[in-house]
Parts: sequence; C-alpha cells; structure tokens
Amino acid sequence: MKQEGVHMNKLWIVIKEVYRKNVKTWAFLAMVLGPLIPLIIGGAVGWFMQSEETKQLSNPIGIVTSDDQFEEYAKQIKDTNTYTFYASTKEAVEQLKQGDINGVLTFSLEDGRAVFTKLDDGPDVNTAPLVQMVNDYQYEEGLKELGIQVEEIQQLKQHPILIEEKRLVIDKEGNIEEKADNPFDAKIGVAFILGFSLFFFIVTYTSLIAQEVAQEKGSRVMEIILSSMKAKDYYFGKIVGILLVILTQVMTYIIFGFIAYGVVTKVFDFDLPTELIDFNSLISISLAQIGILGVLGILLYVSLAAVLGSLVSRTEDVQKIIQPAVFTAVIGFYIGMYTLSAPNSPIVKVASLIPFWSPIIMPYRIALEMVSPTTVWLSVLGTLALTGLSLWIGSEFYKSNVLTTTDKGLVTTIKRSFQTWKSERSTD
Repeated sequence: MKQEGVHMNKLWIVIKEVYRKNVKTWAFLAMVLGPLIPLIIGGAVGWFMQSEETKQLSNPIGIVTSDDQFEEYAKQIKDTNTYTFYASTKEAVEQLKQGDINGVLTFSLEDGRAVFTKLDDGPDVNTAPLVQMVNDYQYEEGLKELGIQVEEIQQLKQHPILIEEKRLVIDKEGNIEEKADNPFDAKIGVAFILGFSLFFFIVTYTSLIAQEVAQEKGSRVMEIILSSMKAKDYYFGKIVGILLVILTQVMTYIIFGFIAYGVVTKVFDFDLPTELIDFNSLISISLAQIGILGVLGILLYVSLAAVLGSLVSRTEDVQKIIQPAVFTAVIGFYIGMYTLSAPNSPIVKVASLIPFWSPIIMPYRIALEMVSPTTVWLSVLGTLALTGLSLWIGSEFYKSNVLTTTDKGLVTTIKRSFQTWKSERSTD
C-alpha cells in the first residue's frame, strides 16, 4: 500500500512538473493569445466600421423642393435620417456651411432630377435612403397618373410567393420520408469550430511534446529520471500533463467566449441565433460523440508524438519525424472542409471511419445529419482501439526508446530499441 502511494506521488510530480513547465512560459501565453489577438483586432475594426456606418446612416439632411406633395411624402418617411425643409437652396447651403445639416437634397419630379450637395470635408453621408425615397415617390406618382391605386400595389407586395424547400430521405426499407427542416448553419458552425480546434491542438501539441521528449533525451537526464521511477509512470505523467495544458487553453477560450459574447451583445445589440443557444438543438448534433472523438483524437496524436520524439537523438530531427503525423492531420482537415460541400462523397464516408481522421471529419457529418448513430459509434470504437494501441506501444517502448541513442537513422534506432525492450522483458 505504501509502495502504491509512492508510485502515485511520483506520477503526480511528473504531471505537475510538465503542466507547470509548459503553462508558465511566454511561449504558452503567445500560443493562447495568438488566435485571440486577430479576433480582438477584427472585433475592434468591426465596431469602428459599424460606428462609422451608423453615423453615415444618421444625418440631419436639408430638403429643397417646389413639390408640396413630395414634402408631405418625405415627412412620413421613417428612417435614420432627420429631414428639415427649406424654401431655397441658398438658405439650405447656409445651414450646411454652419454645420446644422450634413447635406442638401434638391429634388424636382417635373425635371426628373435630384441633386445631393455636401461639404467636401464634411461627414460622410449614405445616400441610399435618399435614392430609395425619391424613387419610391416617383414610382407612386407614376401609378397615380396611370389610374392605379397605390394601396393595391402595396397589398400585392405584402404577399410574395416563397419557395418552400423539402428534403426526402430513404430509410432501410426503401421508404421515402420527408425530413424535418433543421437549422444547419449554427450546427455546421459548431462542428467547424470543433473540427478546426482539434486540428489546431493536434498540430500544436504534437510538435510541443515531441520537442520536449527529444530535448530530455538529448540531455541524458532521462537516465537519472528512469533510475528512480517507472518509465510507464513518466510516460503517462507527460501525457496527462499535456492534456491538462490543453484543457487550460480550452477553458481560457471558453471564458473569453463568454466575455466576448457579453460585450458584443451590449455594443452591437447582437444576439446569437436561437438554434445555437438552444440546449436541445446542441444535443441533437451529438456533442457527446464529438467530444469523445475529440479527446481520443488528441490522445492518439499526443501519445504518438511522444513515441516519435523518443526515437530521435537530436532535437533538430523532431520536425522531420513528426511531419508524417502532422501531414496526416492536415489531410483530415481538408477532407473535413470538403465534407461541407459533398457530405455523401465516398471519400468522406471512408475517411471518416479511419481513426486518424475520424475526430476531424466525423463532426461535420454529424452536424449535417448525414451519418447514422451506428456509424458514429463505429468510428469512436475504431479511434478508441487505435488510441489504446498507441498508448500501450508508447508506454512499453518509452524507456528503451529514450535510452537508445544512435546517429544511424530511424530504422536502426527502432531495431536497437526493440532489442533493449526484449532483453528487459526477459530479465523481468
């Protein structure tokens, strides 16, 4: 019992050390803030542009016209501008000069001409509402001349014919059923965020853990560490420590997301789509299955990266040895993007069942509701099996890998590591 306590204590020491060493660095801070800074800058630019656009849409405008009916018509217009009527252009321009108005609209239906005047260095004014106003007035006056009641035209406009879209599905018995119309945009957005996030974490932390393992091996510190604790404990301690680092980064983004949502809703008067914040809607896209696939996918690539990092003798060789793993993830990401346009493609169907790609591709198929629950769980089981195999291989060969140093290439390193592993097992 006492030995088991010492065993667990050493494991937690490794976990805490790996976590502390990675979190308390400028590199981690840069890695966390890297995706956030463009979002913050983009949000600030968006806020500035919206403010400027609002200013352009909300202006005091002077109107000069000899058409009394147009004056009455303009007074009934409800838009963001405020309109003041002047008897002459000279009077209106004088008010423009003093800054009481931002522009002058001179309109004559008889001449069919409208002129908007503003100061060259004055505030920008969006003339779209003015164009809409004079054209609508001209249109209604033309209808009156033809003897058509404007009210009748307005009634026709209020009852447009809309095209209703229906989707049919064929069940296992060959029966055709109408599929309910579900709001896919929000679901696809969630799936894209999850798929891209997983890809981002895989690429980032695959390189990180492989680099860390290679550095320890190159410094020969592993000989001292493994003489005082089991290699399996150290291996799993590293894996858990890295997972906690990832969890910290994810929680940071979640907290930032809540803060950003609060700011955006107040500043921009914006609400998320109801289907996105509806709990039942989120459950319907099987977030649990996507979450399981995500955790298994990260575990798979991180454990594989630890094994690959333990095989190199020089840190400069790390990027070369992990390149196949990263390239595999990149292929999965692009197939995932392709899924949005061709969810029933044979390439997508097959690739989503391959464990290396399932965590990245399957969220898109789940969101589009183009996959059965059985297929999803098959992909989960396949990813679980390969992840378990990767963890077992990593824990079994970690000690022999890190203690094997040679400059004769990867194949020679693997052979020597395997021989060391066999001799240790025969000794045990």
